[in-house]
Amino acid sequence: MAPLNQQLYLPDLCALENQAAEAAATGAYVEAIDAFKRVLTADPERSTAHEMLSQCYLEIGNDCCALTSVKHALRLDPENPHYHITHARVLFNSKKLQPAVDAFKLALTFDPSSEEAAEELQEAEALLRQSEVDTREVVLNSFSGKRVLVRQRPGDEAGPATVIWEAGAVLANYLAQCVVENHTTDHPQLATGMATEIRCLLLGHRVLELGAGTGVVGLTAAALGAYVCLTDREPASLELAQQNAALNRSIIEEAQGTIEVAKLNWASCQENPLCALPWELVVGADLVYHEQQIGPLRNAIQALFNGGRDVRMLIAHKHRHTALDEGLMEMFEHLQLEVDEIPLGQHHPEFRTTSVSIYMLRSTARSSSNLPSNNDEP
Repeated sequence: MAPLNQQLYLPDLCALENQAAEAAATGAYVEAIDAFKRVLTADPERSTAHEMLSQCYLEIGNDCCALTSVKHALRLDPENPHYHITHARVLFNSKKLQPAVDAFKLALTFDPSSEEAAEELQEAEALLRQSEVDTREVVLNSFSGKRVLVRQRPGDEAGPATVIWEAGAVLANYLAQCVVENHTTDHPQLATGMATEIRCLLLGHRVLELGAGTGVVGLTAAALGAYVCLTDREPASLELAQQNAALNRSIIEEAQGTIEVAKLNWASCQENPLCALPWELVVGADLVYHEQQIGPLRNAIQALFNGGRDVRMLIAHKHRHTALDEGLMEMFEHLQLEVDEIPLGQHHPEFRTTSVSIYMLRSTARSSSNLPSNNDEP
């Protein structure tokens, strides 16, 4: 990027700010941060640049700088509801759950019609209510009594990635249901082609979980006989995933599955050899909760499907607001992925909600009929 002249006129600032916003939209957050800083050097009172800079810092995990930037934006425009939402998200991501709840409530006083603020407030409040529950169970088979134990670390010290969210519970229980041993009328979805495909993709095959957090989805897959790698970016999440892997080691070994944990930053997936491995199924739950996360997720999916690889991706998505849902679908279309939604009636009956959808993704460059063989070795 060309050096900034000492004095910039308004059109130049607008152009540079737009350039920074475009870089952020493509996931080039470091470039965007540099451009926003140049804008603010020329005009320190530009609230929009402070707020967008905060979002960029949030995406690269620099919560301290994100908080400083959004506070500058609020000082300049204290009644802007969008700035208050960003402030609440920064607090939420910084593991400050009660302040995040308060900030979402404040945002709603300035814009009571904001659906995204109302929905994210509900999630923050739900997380607080879980603060006294540190271990949850996923029943793999109601007839055998097998269970996956998942330790959580809710509250200010652990943060949102270290609890089981609704979408994670929905997807984990759906996987367990697809591989249930007793084919009774209580599980009519087992007769569907999708459930059969998922069983084939789990039993003795390679599964990667994106944004694992507690690891509930990947742990369930491993306890059903898959060779699983749990991935996340955050050290706290990786530590908790390791603990949960150890907690379930015996049930995983009994099912002849395997479990490992690895760090994966979506922004650098193209350079990470982990993404080049021959995964047969990629799983993830609640991978994006605002539009700025779609770019990094696109990088990860593009790396995993590189060259039209014959891989499937099964994700559970929480519907928060229309813009997020549309952005996710546009990204799938841009990557030329075939998207099939699992009908709600085929979800686990105790974990069935209209607020969470499960999607199966395939590359249109390969035939969806080429299922992996159960004779493949990890």
